[in-house]
Amino acid sequence: SADGTVKLWDVTQCKGDYIEPSATLTHHTDKVQSLAWHPSEGTLLATGGYDRQVWLVDARSAASVASNNNNANIKKAKLLADCEAIAWDVHNQQYLTAASEDGVIQCWDVRKFGSDPVWSFVAHEYGVSDFCYNSQVPGMLITCSIDKTVALWDTRKSTPEPCGSKEMNVGKLYSVRTYPSSPWLLA
Repeated sequence: SADGTVKLWDVTQCKGDYIEPSATLTHHTDKVQSLAWHPSEGTLLATGGYDRQVWLVDARSAASVASNNNNANIKKAKLLADCEAIAWDVHNQQYLTAASEDGVIQCWDVRKFGSDPVWSFVAHEYGVSDFCYNSQVPGMLITCSIDKTVALWDTRKSTPEPCGSKEMNVGKLYSVRTYPSSPWLLA
């Protein structure tokens, strides 16, 4: 939320028109821009915000996280600019990646989260609006930007290498995703 909170709901507990949140997390100090559940560890939630931080939260202990940001079940990494998007690498599920408004993309090994990133690079000079990993092609990272381009990257190297970019002729780009059933189709 723009109020800096992350709310968790259990929709199976719906009684009437309003669903009471199961937990409200207050670990961010500014707008929460992005979040992503781990692809296989269902209780691990990553959040990124305009406080220039990316957090890892164990949602099983959400109540203690909400009241204590120094909890052992919550870890953070710092960014140099506001977080725009975060995602897990589905082929290397220990890797969490964040993009920030300064165009930098950073990837951490969550087993050593908070330390130096595994890799970091500038993807777009005018910032990264969004990015995603291709679930069909290991190592393929796709980024987009308000510079009107989509870029493809190979993350299998120690520093990701560009594979190409293209101006899409549709104006500023704010979101990008691959189609789950076709590795070469994106929106």
